[in-house]
Amino acid sequence: MSTSHNNPNGLAHAKKLITQNLKTKDTFFDLGNCGLRDLSELPELWECQHLKGLNMGPWYIVDNKPVESKNPFSYNQIGDEDAKVIAENLTQLTSLDLSLNQIGDEGAKVIAENLKQLTSLDLSGNQIEDKGAKVIAENLKQLTSLDLGFNQIGEEGAKVIAENLKQLTFLVLSDNLIGDEGAKVIAENLTQLTSLDLSDNQIGDIGAKVIAENLKQLTSLDLYFNQIGDEGAKVIAENLKQLTSLDLSSNQVEEEGAKVIAENLTQLTSLDLGFNQIGEEGAKVIAENLTQLTSLDLYDNQIEDEGAKVIAEKLKQLTSLNLFSI
Repeated sequence: MSTSHNNPNGLAHAKKLITQNLKTKDTFFDLGNCGLRDLSELPELWECQHLKGLNMGPWYIVDNKPVESKNPFSYNQIGDEDAKVIAENLTQLTSLDLSLNQIGDEGAKVIAENLKQLTSLDLSGNQIEDKGAKVIAENLKQLTSLDLGFNQIGEEGAKVIAENLKQLTFLVLSDNLIGDEGAKVIAENLTQLTSLDLSDNQIGDIGAKVIAENLKQLTSLDLYFNQIGDEGAKVIAENLKQLTSLDLSSNQVEEEGAKVIAENLTQLTSLDLGFNQIGEEGAKVIAENLTQLTSLDLYDNQIEDEGAKVIAEKLKQLTSLNLFSI
């Protein structure tokens, strides 16, 4: 076990929560943001054999949306040893969130080998490489939701996930350097996906094309901070007619890309094209066509008074709007 000390107030809070949970028998338990570093001081947690879901990250997913942990202390810092203790003692879990901890391939291995009934796993923001991705993919065949964003799985890790976890409906692999080839193997194999996040992965128009042509049932797509231009935007817009949420911010989309999105994806409720080059005309065509939008981000797109005016006149149902320019 780690020799680091737990946050004393967080530890006391966690003990209180466990006592309450043992009485209520709630099957989901939030232990995120308790400043925990050493679970040897929480042996009572292993008495919670009724649990199906455990969160030890700063937030967790409900209905494909992040919910912040209600606990008020610092992030947990769980490592491989404590991941092992969780996996060996709470073998009944179907959902586990250990996001933003300090888990590497060894921790991923013991989770995968002991918790084979998991349907949802979030290990984003850890130190997992392709070896950890491989053991997860080869053992956790029941997974429908997987988040390995902000790790180091690379193209090889993406490939083994795609070849083994064909039942996934929700996948996040942001910031993993998977590139167009990783995007291609995911799109060609994981045809059950409805939500996909491959932001910050060096994906260009080629990767966007194969995603659009193979994953036509997607309702949510995040390709933030890649290298997608108007051609990629066009093929996405013409193929992914089920999308309600699209993020192509920090790419190379211009007025023509904005136009084809606006004319084809009229069912969108959330659109982020921040930090592109769509300009006034792109903003106008979006406002005139995407009348279902409740959230719109066009940050730093050279939009001036005329574009802002037409957005205000046409999209009165917006609850979130960002037109800020540097």
